[in-house]
Amino acid sequence: MIRAEMVREYKRLGHEEKVLLSKNGKKKPSIVRKKLEDKIPDKLEGTLNAAFAKAFELVFNYGTAAISKTVSEDKGKYADTTETAATFMEGTVLGIMGVGVPDIPVYTAVVLRSIYQIAEDCGFDYENKAEKAYILMLIECSLSKGEYALKVNEELDRLASEIDDHDKPYYGLLTEYMNRAAKALSDDMLYMKFIQSVPVVGAAGGVSNAVTLKKIRRFAEVKYKRRQFGNMLKQHP
Repeated sequence: MIRAEMVREYKRLGHEEKVLLSKNGKKKPSIVRKKLEDKIPDKLEGTLNAAFAKAFELVFNYGTAAISKTVSEDKGKYADTTETAATFMEGTVLGIMGVGVPDIPVYTAVVLRSIYQIAEDCGFDYENKAEKAYILMLIECSLSKGEYALKVNEELDRLASEIDDHDKPYYGLLTEYMNRAAKALSDDMLYMKFIQSVPVVGAAGGVSNAVTLKKIRRFAEVKYKRRQFGNMLKQHP
């Protein structure tokens, strides 16, 4: 690919990134969310936050090797479609059974696996500690809204620069980023997780799982591809 084409693609991805961030900022609370505001138990949000944070910890500590194996095996296959469908089925079945929270570790692994696939395709080492922090912040940013989303995106780009330009070691704790990503996920899925815990309407939770995954995956594709092209341009001034 010649430099002019790389520049065009880099700019196109930058525009798409702005569109995604702007779209998130303009979204209004759903009708379902408004109707359920007073019915959701106060402790559910804390329960979801803790469940997602623990799920990140479990996957990073014990599951990355297993996920890496499936990422390598599925490279070049129809990962986007199959993962979205699998997550929909997993969430829907558990929802119908009235199981809202126990599916979170499985779902978290699917989310991370999706991002790992994108990172590997773009030439990034997702097992690196700094890259794990980047991935967690990417999840948070993809689900954030308004000015906060822009702030997280700037932080995300600074971390990418430190990793790619300066090869700066990462000495921070991943716990903070796990908690931030967990909160973003629980905020985005809170109302559907409440529905998913009610057997009669539980199938709606499966739809929420798939929609959230698609949102995270699309943002990850744009960020990683733009980062990839940015690094290519630096290597070919």
